[in-house]
Amino acid sequence: MSPEVTEILKTIEELSRRLREPIDDEMLTGGWSEQSAVALSEGLVKFAAKIKLVDHMPPKSERPWNMIRILDFNSVHGGGLFDDLLALGLKLRDMP
Repeated sequence: MSPEVTEILKTIEELSRRLREPIDDEMLTGGWSEQSAVALSEGLVKFAAKIKLVDHMPPKSERPWNMIRILDFNSVHGGGLFDDLLALGLKLRDMP
């Protein structure tokens, strides 16, 4: 596994862990709910498992790179991990 993929995997695991923490007021204001945080965490865990299974970054068509749509679908518009998840989406989109 390349260093870039290893770094992405660490980021995914950290974000997933943080999404399982209790929702604070900032996150509530940004549209987060327990359900949206759990759904995003579960999606990230599944993607991390796929990376580990194939031992490299899956093709772009199998990556959750369009994070803004995923967040919008879950009615999240700010707060908490919003910016970190958008940054992850950009990295996933830009990786070869």
